[in-house]
Amino acid sequence: LEWEEYLDVVQLLKSDLSLKIESYNKLLLEMEEGGEGEGKTKKQQQTASRAKAKSLQVQRKDIATIFQQYLILSFFACVPDRQRTFRELELGRNFMRVDDDDDGGSMWVIKHSAED
Repeated sequence: LEWEEYLDVVQLLKSDLSLKIESYNKLLLEMEEGGEGEGKTKKQQQTASRAKAKSLQVQRKDIATIFQQYLILSFFACVPDRQRTFRELELGRNFMRVDDDDDGGSMWVIKHSAED
């Protein structure tokens, strides 16, 4: 796999993630607004509501999986480190968001300790 192809894969994952999140947000908004119960019995409304809730659950899992793949490939593209570092990443312990003093923003960092 050439470098350009690798970067294309990362971009495709990012694009796919954006589409999944957009679809999820649209369905979530539909559920919050309701309005699709007109002309349906209470049982039909409940069935439709359960189906949408299940769909949201499936979409959340899909989003998490794609996001995980995207992050892993992105890390490999910009953080030259060992496999073990990535396997042991833990939010808040060695993978954290810190304030950037230069522009007032923040950034994500991997913090190594003596045990690493």
